[in-house]
Formats: sequence, structure tokens, C-alpha cells
Amino acid sequence: MARNQRADEAVRRIMQRLLATMAANEAGVRAGTDVECLHDFRIAVRRTRTLLSQTRGVIPQRERQRLSRSFNWLGDITGMARDADVYLLNFEAANNSKLVNALEPFHSYLQQQQQLTHQQLSKALQSARYAQLMTAWSGYLAVPVPVHSRLLHAHDAACDFANWRIWHMLRRVIRQGGVIDADSPPQALHELRKSCKKLRYLIEFFQSFYPETKVGKAIKVLKSLQDMLGEYQDLQVQQRMLAHFQQTTVITPVTQPTLTAVDGMMRKLAKRQFKVRKQFQRRFAGFMATRHQQRFKRLFKPR
Repeated sequence: MARNQRADEAVRRIMQRLLATMAANEAGVRAGTDVECLHDFRIAVRRTRTLLSQTRGVIPQRERQRLSRSFNWLGDITGMARDADVYLLNFEAANNSKLVNALEPFHSYLQQQQQLTHQQLSKALQSARYAQLMTAWSGYLAVPVPVHSRLLHAHDAACDFANWRIWHMLRRVIRQGGVIDADSPPQALHELRKSCKKLRYLIEFFQSFYPETKVGKAIKVLKSLQDMLGEYQDLQVQQRMLAHFQQTTVITPVTQPTLTAVDGMMRKLAKRQFKVRKQFQRRFAGFMATRHQQRFKRLFKPR
């Protein structure tokens, strides 16, 4: 993309590439035979959701809100299926031979959850709602942008639009992270994680506008904070999954060794989560280091 290209044209081009990624992986997702297809499909959906949320004044408001609701629905479904894949893969990779027999009921539970979420996703991709979304989305993207648009930022230079949205999201990350302390609830870290993800996506969408080495360093320091927040969130979700399994044992009893092994996993996850939580202030301070913030400012602050 050219730096002086119209913002609505640049956004349209990014969205077309995301749609192409979804289309290239849809068959693999439907078949459920390749976890990487689901991963790539889901990332394209997530990126589309982010771009829709950041394009006020570039995409008509009614169209943007309607598409956002549909992609939020698709994102929720693909997220559940992808989470089930990841937790099953992580469990099998970390399987302790001493506990393999005791944890077999939990392993079976994870397999059932994976099968259930993939069935739900497959059903969703065969639904009229999904067909209507893809028809509307591909149809919208196939129509050239109007020569004269009344939308507020449609005629902005793409680089100026990118700087505006990236800088806005960067200030949100700084604001949210700056008020988190030892007493902040997990939800505060979760909200910061979502903002970091949006910021990274925005930078990656438009990274060709910036010097490769400098923007690469900016992404790297952001990713360090994002990885810590992501691990913290994953540990929370894994504990909730274990807790749900424990609830199912009321209906389908399991042996005491299984309950003991699951309790041990819960304690191990909670201990790791506590350690990760203690890393936050150091990671965020690293992100806020003067040299990094000066780089962000030189790259993205609107002129």
C-alpha cells in the first residue's frame, strides 16, 4: 500500500486479504483435520473484528455495526474450538507418565470438549447465518470505494489514518496498564490484553508504512507484554476447565487418584498464575521504558 493512498482504499485492501485467508482455510476448518487451518481462520476473523472496530469514519456506521455483530458471533465460535485444540495439545505434550492412568478421565473429557466444539463450529459454517455473512462481506468488498465519499476519514492519507488509530490505541494501553496494581482484579489484565492485541494488529496492518527494523522492535516490545498477559489469561481458562471437570464428577464419579491428580493440576496452575501475575509490573515497566516510548512516538504520533 502507498502511504498517501486513501484510507478507505487501504482498509478495503487489508479486509480483502483477510477474507482470502478465511476462504483458503475454510475447507480445512470444516473437515476438522488440520488444527493450523482453524488457527489461521480464527486469526483472520480476529483481525477483521479489530479492523471493523477501528474504522469509524471509513466504513459506513450501519454497515460496520452489522458486520461487527456477525464477526463477533463467528469469533466466539472459532475461539471455543481453537481453545479446545490448544488445551488438548498442551495436556498431551505435558503428560506425566506417572499420572497417565489417573488423568485418563480428564483426557477423555478434553477430547469430548474438542469434538463438541468442532461439531458446533462445523454446524455454524453450514448455517444460513454464516452464508449470509460471507455473501454480504464478499459483496461489500467487491464494490469499489466511491470516488467521492462523505465519510469523515475516507479521504485521509492511509499513513495519517494509521498513525491516528495506532496512537489512540497506544494511549489506551498506557492508560489501562498504568492503573493496574497488585490489588487489581484479573479482568483488568484481560482488558489490557485485548487492547494490546488490537494495538499489535493495527501496527501489523500498516507496518509497510514504517522502517522495517524500527517497527519490528516496536512489535517485539509489545509482544513481550502481550505474551505475559496471554499466559495469565490461559492459566485462568485452564483452571476454569478443570473446575468444570470437577463438577461433572458429581454426575459421573471418578476414582480418588483422578481427583487427587486434578487437584494437583489446579494447585500447579494457580502457583504458576501467581508467578506470572507478579511479572506484570516489571513487564509493563519495560514496555514503558523511555527508549521504547520514544520509538513509538517517532513512529506513530500524528504530525
